[in-house]
Amino acid sequence: MPDNVCIFEELDMDITIDELIKAIHDLKREKSHGPDGLLNEFFIEFKDLVLPYICTIFNAVLSSGYFPSHWSDAILVPVFKSGDANDPSKLPWV
Repeated sequence: MPDNVCIFEELDMDITIDELIKAIHDLKREKSHGPDGLLNEFFIEFKDLVLPYICTIFNAVLSSGYFPSHWSDAILVPVFKSGDANDPSKLPWV
């Protein structure tokens, strides 16, 4: 099979506004923000305003193949759930 043949056509298509609407609909409120400082509520409340811009940016990223490195940055906060808090083997990062 030639290298330029796409096996899954849907992976070679532009992201649509409808896909972004579904993704925003699935966002949960009252969650912490990431390094960008943007809360889910921003996207939920202002989706009508930002959707065309987000769609353009995401499709430009996909077509160019350049993914900004800071998109993979995250803030991870381990949360102790149960057991003996003084037992190191019970810590969430162990």
